[in-house]
Amino acid sequence: MIFDPENIEEFVLHLTEIGLTENESKVYYVVFMLKSASVRDIYELSGVPRCKIYAELESLETKGMVSKTNTRPIRYSANDIEQTFAALQKESNEKLHRTEDYLKRISSHGIKNKHQQIYDLQTQWAVDSHLKPIIRRTKKELLLFVSDSTYLKKVLPDTELKRLAKKIDLYIIVTSSDLAKDIPLRCYQFPPALMEKLLETQESSPLPLNSNLISLISDRKNCIGIELHEGEIYGTVVYLGEYFIMSMLFESIVRYLQPVL
Repeated sequence: MIFDPENIEEFVLHLTEIGLTENESKVYYVVFMLKSASVRDIYELSGVPRCKIYAELESLETKGMVSKTNTRPIRYSANDIEQTFAALQKESNEKLHRTEDYLKRISSHGIKNKHQQIYDLQTQWAVDSHLKPIIRRTKKELLLFVSDSTYLKKVLPDTELKRLAKKIDLYIIVTSSDLAKDIPLRCYQFPPALMEKLLETQESSPLPLNSNLISLISDRKNCIGIELHEGEIYGTVVYLGEYFIMSMLFESIVRYLQPVL
């Protein structure tokens, strides 16, 4: 097959229909047509900015669509078409099944309260699917309640915590001062009497702040609590929206925090 830049538009159209981005499709087009292509080849022929090419190639590798050599310069080639699309189809089916299971679960018993939008999360995958977007969408403030620093580092490594602290107001609230030793940022605690009172109110509160792993509140609107029970990870997520009373509660929480020395 001969490389023809004029065919790229039709090629890209077909690949974007199956979920690839435009840049991924252009990069794959060059590799597919040339059989073996260097980064320079891809840059000169695809029209994709050089600074983005490595990310697109990495994405295509993850999807199983291309492979690279161990030579210098590195060259990329397209993987077998049948194997590639069998893998893509399998991945797509798995995503559809996960989404179907999730929708069935929350429609049958996940929503506890129609006004507050409270959901039970019964798998690690479900917890991750809510936790990461909530953190990513935080714009101003994140209250992070930590009962297990090991789990915290698993879901939010030190580098990610430091990055968040530069972008938003990050309050790391530990249940024990010993936990602060494992965390590379300033940590806080409640005064003992206030913490005891807060935990006493949890039975009647929708906010899962006493989880035995971590809990977090994003922008005083969304809350997720994660806990370990009999070796399994569970969670509760609360989407509060614009609740004035809850905003006042969070303001009180921040006001009474004391730095761990």
